[in-house]
Amino acid sequence: MASAPSCPLPYAKQVKAVKAFAEMMPVFRHPRCLNCHGGVDPFEEEEVGGHRGGAMEQSFPINTAQCQDCHDGLPGWMVPPLEDLMFVGKSDEELCLQMKHREKTGAEFVGHIFNDHDDANVQFIAAGFKGDRALGEGLADYDLVAEKPPGTQAQLTDKARKWVETLGDGYTASPECGCVKPSLKLEIRHRSAGNTNDAPSRAGHVDFSGEVKFEVTLVPVEGLPDGWHRADTTLHRPLRVDLVNRHCRGEASQDEEWNLFGRINLETETLELNFGIYPEEERGSATCRTGGHVDTKPLEPSLFYEMERITIPLDSTAPTTLTATDPSGGAQEWITVRLVE
Repeated sequence: MASAPSCPLPYAKQVKAVKAFAEMMPVFRHPRCLNCHGGVDPFEEEEVGGHRGGAMEQSFPINTAQCQDCHDGLPGWMVPPLEDLMFVGKSDEELCLQMKHREKTGAEFVGHIFNDHDDANVQFIAAGFKGDRALGEGLADYDLVAEKPPGTQAQLTDKARKWVETLGDGYTASPECGCVKPSLKLEIRHRSAGNTNDAPSRAGHVDFSGEVKFEVTLVPVEGLPDGWHRADTTLHRPLRVDLVNRHCRGEASQDEEWNLFGRINLETETLELNFGIYPEEERGSATCRTGGHVDTKPLEPSLFYEMERITIPLDSTAPTTLTATDPSGGAQEWITVRLVE
């Protein structure tokens, strides 16, 4: 099945890892974290950079002593290097990739969340969870109140550990592993066979079969509940006519639009796939001739209602097949879906 490049995790575990990282996002997106990681520019006036203390003096290296004039609640207050610690404007995936790039192992990532492992032992994460911007008594001077991120540092550490443990060797296997929602590549085969047994008796009837086989990649859908994937594809299906009556001949084809929606169920580790076929207006047909009588019958393969949903194990490449018979007894259909590695 499709996955993040070089990711050794089975599909279901890849999805669980991405969801585990997402559990930390409410903290990473909170102003106490976001402002230090690019949300506030202390070297611009408040109206531009959002820094309540106004524009600080910019120098290289940065004179952090001036930060301490106000942020005296945490000795060692400074501006982080934004080239690899910028949070602003980053998607969840981009932020995850950035953190894996900075923390080379899962143990280093968990250690950073647990203790900030700064060389000078400055506890910025702990200060962030206090929510007071390390302003001490100066908090009231700026007419501010403490705003704490959700939860505690210990709880965030537990979530970090959960993500790393879910990843296992996947943490170092590839940057995308555990960060990028994996797509699903499916091989789909649909076959139908039936007859137009309502043709005039002198024309006999026409048996036909139509088969199509194709691959499609389902991708996560923005705007839908988490776990939904979608793919749309247009394909060309040949329709073969078997001559039960020598007076009936025909070969045809039709273009079809396939819409596929899949919902990942992590509890059962399955993909619940919904699909439909929408033929173009011009459809194939078979022509029956008897004497001076000409009768044309359409050949329209379509999914029966009970075949519009199929459940597939996420971590198996074995094909899953559904078979259905038209209640009138005039046709049968088979659809087989397989996750492609």
